[in-house]
Amino acid sequence: MSLLPAAIDEFNRYNQPRLVIGEPSLTTLRISGRFRSEDPNGFVDALRMAYGVVETQGSSGERILTRDK
Repeated sequence: MSLLPAAIDEFNRYNQPRLVIGEPSLTTLRISGRFRSEDPNGFVDALRMAYGVVETQGSSGERILTRDK
């Protein structure tokens, strides 16, 4: 199990556009699972299904993750 920021750091090492945490409450989210480093879409889909995370696109193309309101 690890915190979401550590997992995002790993994805950002290998992929563009970057994943960005857009909400402070997500920095303490503990996640577990096996994800392919070259499949950030699968990772974001899993976050969406398990934790209600939503993705928006930032002005520089980054993928901003927040919780569904």
